[in-house]
Amino acid sequence: MMAENYTPDEYVNPKDFVSDLLPHYSTLILDENAPAGKQLESLIRSFVYLREDSLYPIITSYMMLSQKWSKVCPVLFCYGLPGTGKSTLSILAAYLHNQEYTFSSSDTFPSIRNALDTLRWLDEGKEYERDGAILCWDNLGADTLRRDPRLYQLLLFGYNRNTDKMMIANSDGTNKVFHVFCPKILSSVEPLHLDPEFQELHRRFLVIHHQKNEDAQLESLSDYDFSNFPKLFFDFWHYKQNCLTYVATRTSISRRKWSISETRKTVSIDLATIHSLIYQVSTDESISLLSSYWTELDSKTHGKPNLEVFLEQFMTLEFVKLDAMNIKYLQPMVVSDYIKSLVTQSRIDVIEARSCKTVMGKLGYVLKPQGWMRV
Repeated sequence: MMAENYTPDEYVNPKDFVSDLLPHYSTLILDENAPAGKQLESLIRSFVYLREDSLYPIITSYMMLSQKWSKVCPVLFCYGLPGTGKSTLSILAAYLHNQEYTFSSSDTFPSIRNALDTLRWLDEGKEYERDGAILCWDNLGADTLRRDPRLYQLLLFGYNRNTDKMMIANSDGTNKVFHVFCPKILSSVEPLHLDPEFQELHRRFLVIHHQKNEDAQLESLSDYDFSNFPKLFFDFWHYKQNCLTYVATRTSISRRKWSISETRKTVSIDLATIHSLIYQVSTDESISLLSSYWTELDSKTHGKPNLEVFLEQFMTLEFVKLDAMNIKYLQPMVVSDYIKSLVTQSRIDVIEARSCKTVMGKLGYVLKPQGWMRV
């Protein structure tokens, strides 16, 4: 039996009840009189655990970047095992920029391209920019970038305002131009930042390594009302004096000599600028924060063989699955098939593949008659 058409006298909006029953996000802000950066950081700390304390002001600053005023935005790459807060950070950033969703690996290039175009422009002629465009892309994998090279190009070209044009041919022979520059937050369980196949993307990545901490007492996003949350972002950027200060500070920071490479400096200038403004600290302190980040990152990744990088992540993920089934051993065929796939895809060479057993031992695995097990 079909339901009869019924129009209620008054629409009952679930959001009205949520805002009444859930505590407001502002209750998690420790000091409402603190600078905007401190306020936002205290909120992020309530939902996301990061082992390195110095990363909090970096991701806080990144979330406050505006594509309207920035020139170069690195790609914030959140990497780690499932359940380590990567998706939470993306959702929180989307909320802040007044977006109610994040993108996923199932989204196509046209859908992402069109969404960015809509988010960025106020007019069809693309003369007036909005504030707040951001791409939050969850569960991105290497296969997604291989499946459609245009997605890879979107990340390559979309980090710099001067290179962000992507042209699509129309049936009448003309080209339609899309602009894809904006901050981008990607999350993945795969070490894309170390994958030689995506070498060109590495220098655009700002890597945040997420790790589990069972003792961390974290809040859940669904337990709080985030109404008016975007006000923190848009009030800052709609205040003319902040915009004037941003331009002047960026010019000053750009002219300064940094202790890191020119490539690293280029992708850090806008980030250092917004950090100085929202935390109300000197440009020296902001430059030092970003320079220390890059130095620390290089010390962790320098000289690590590709096979070790891939096997470390692969084995960790495989044993997460095995632990859930209370299985202690991983079948040797699973590992050998993975090694073969790396060789086939030219991600490692045949000679490197032969050192599998040595690398596995270094990573803490031993081969028993039943299969590979953790030592």
